[in-house]
Amino acid sequence: MAPLLRRPPRHRRLPALLRLVRSLLLFETPRRVARGRRDLFDHLFVDAARPGHDEALLRFIRDGGMRFLDAWLPIARRRLPTQYGPDQRRWQELRRGRYVEFNLLYDRGTVFGLKTGGRTESILMSLPPHVQWGYAEEPAPGTPEAALLAELRKPFPGDEPNP
Repeated sequence: MAPLLRRPPRHRRLPALLRLVRSLLLFETPRRVARGRRDLFDHLFVDAARPGHDEALLRFIRDGGMRFLDAWLPIARRRLPTQYGPDQRRWQELRRGRYVEFNLLYDRGTVFGLKTGGRTESILMSLPPHVQWGYAEEPAPGTPEAALLAELRKPFPGDEPNP
């Protein structure tokens, strides 16, 4: 997603949309990498006092949901024949490990649920079943995985990483 966001705006409302998307991204400082997004609803409810906000918010959420398959299915179809091997599987499991790490350390909903006596099994059911961790693991130079990680490490112009 990051390369797409660096393209110049082609639509008059795109700069505002890009600011929203940037505000949803979280830069994970210990790993120096963009990771996930902040809770969408927290950010959208900031302007809740504005007249018409509720209707606009509902339209935004509904429209996004209605367009998800239109956006995702062509990508899935294009990627379906893509070959992968043990190196790509290991990378996938390492990335999933980072997702678990992020969820358990930084995700407000997960942390809240665990700290307030929520059902641990229910909270952890969303985590992937197959993950790996490696110490200071880096992909091989020149690989698509290295290119992705390099892109994720670039902060957005004008944005500072969160402390």
